[in-house]
Amino acid sequence: MGNSAASQLQLDIHGELMDSVYLYNKYGRPIGYDLWEALGRQLDWLEAHWQLADDGIWESRGGRRRWTYSAPMTWVAFERAIRIGRQRGLPAPIAHWRDVANSSYLAVQRDCWNPERRAYVQYLGGTTLDAWLLVMPLVKFAGPSDPRFLATLERIGEELASDSLVQRYELGGLDGLSGSEGTFNMCSFW
Repeated sequence: MGNSAASQLQLDIHGELMDSVYLYNKYGRPIGYDLWEALGRQLDWLEAHWQLADDGIWESRGGRRRWTYSAPMTWVAFERAIRIGRQRGLPAPIAHWRDVANSSYLAVQRDCWNPERRAYVQYLGGTTLDAWLLVMPLVKFAGPSDPRFLATLERIGEELASDSLVQRYELGGLDGLSGSEGTFNMCSFW
């Protein structure tokens, strides 16, 4: 109650969910069939909706966009489901999930890489930077030595960082909030 994010569409959460389930299944306890079926329904929903504009990781109040972060997290959701299905031998449409994962991966490479900026950008077709991009190697979407990631890291260091602290994104009114933005600790840890 009182949090307008409750009515927002945040497509990235499916990637965080599946990554958490993957880690739990691997290092905690094997998941059961009922949970696997419920996750399959979540993936069906995500497949039908991942290309929609959403409110993004930072809960933007400036209107929905095709935020870059949602596409790699779609990839994470399907990639982790594929891993669980293969490792456990659970019934799963692995080839189909691979197609969805590939589509979201290629969308980022084609539509979220800005060759003029030499960086991945905050939203499809945009030009602004976003510190969430630092997560790409942490979720294995990009390797830590991938030239595109390294170029993005350099841009973020030049434009969003100061004294080893990092801002979430470039200011420019996209968040729908007034006022200034300080650094954000989580981004600095990334």
